[in-house]
Amino acid sequence: SCGGMGSYGLDYQCAELAVRFFAKHHGVSVDWGPITSAKQMCQTHPSSVSTTTSPKGGDLIVLSRGIYGHVAVVTSSSGSSVNVIEQNADDSGKNSYSFGQAECFLTA
Repeated sequence: SCGGMGSYGLDYQCAELAVRFFAKHHGVSVDWGPITSAKQMCQTHPSSVSTTTSPKGGDLIVLSRGIYGHVAVVTSSSGSSVNVIEQNADDSGKNSYSFGQAECFLTA
């Protein structure tokens, strides 16, 4: 981590943005259990969070790529892809992913 441990997880990491977004925008607990990587978020999350197959703006996409995976906040969904804002991935903070790249989508 670049910034140490913050209120929502390891500062400047993708999971920190996701946890912070769900806490601020959906009132979800910041306690996501004993996760050590983004790809664990599909199985380990607060009870007010569930998986969905129809992501919409404000949901999360979890990807299992690499050692730790990646998570991003969905801003819109169109056809079989989602647009996202993300942290610690693309320099612009924005990206698009296909549904096929998702390990899961999470909603609150």
